[in-house]
Amino acid sequence: MVGSAVAGTLHYAAPEQLDPSSSRLVGPRSDVFGFGRTCLFALFGVTRPRSKLIRALPDPWPDLLDDCCDETIDNRPADFAAVLKRLKSASPPERAEEKPQPKAQPAPAKSAKKLTNSLGMTLVRIEPGSLLMGSTKEQIDQLLRLFPDSKREWFDNEQPQHPVKITRLFFLGTHPVTQGQYKAIMGSNPSRFKGSDDLPVENVSWLDAVSFCNKMSEKDKRTPFYRINGTDVADVGGNGYRLPTEAEWEYACRAGMAGLFP
Repeated sequence: MVGSAVAGTLHYAAPEQLDPSSSRLVGPRSDVFGFGRTCLFALFGVTRPRSKLIRALPDPWPDLLDDCCDETIDNRPADFAAVLKRLKSASPPERAEEKPQPKAQPAPAKSAKKLTNSLGMTLVRIEPGSLLMGSTKEQIDQLLRLFPDSKREWFDNEQPQHPVKITRLFFLGTHPVTQGQYKAIMGSNPSRFKGSDDLPVENVSWLDAVSFCNKMSEKDKRTPFYRINGTDVADVGGNGYRLPTEAEWEYACRAGMAGLFP
């Protein structure tokens, strides 16, 4: 507070920040309120709690966001340490990280369930199968009811729902490419949000991504999947790394499930 002016962004400011007579109450709980509103906007594009929206989230997020955004200051977590404690108490125990193999094989063994490449990336085997790709009108209607700030035209390419077959097995990375891994291959880090090599790389174009795949293939002594000539890219079908197709990505994410939220 400076004089009678209010400091902060209107939609993310706690009630006590907007009321000059309550300025003495401004503190860590006010920051927690702003955190809750920011999470809502990042997830759903709204800044006010709506039970239908946040109840679709996994525990402990629904109750936590409700509490963070409570208009009554005493009902909010005391500070970010309290928020973190609630998140950690609901998190599954961490598994020990797998050690990278000392040398990557030229191609994955047909019986392998997963492999680890020379950068320590873990890829899992995805068996052939089929899926219903896209969404029905009823599913889109349900999504629009859950997320009222969405627009129907956003889902135009989801219809009609149609069967798709994945005819060949493939291996898919279990985690996004990190900034450290990208820099090790490409020699630079284009990310806007830096601070740790373990963060996912971002600000990467599609052409950057296929170039990364080819250079990663060369590092692991595999035949590059793409032929790149300037901005022209062609598939040449090598046994190296490539980007998943839209069908492969949806098939892997659904993991055999056909519900609204696989």
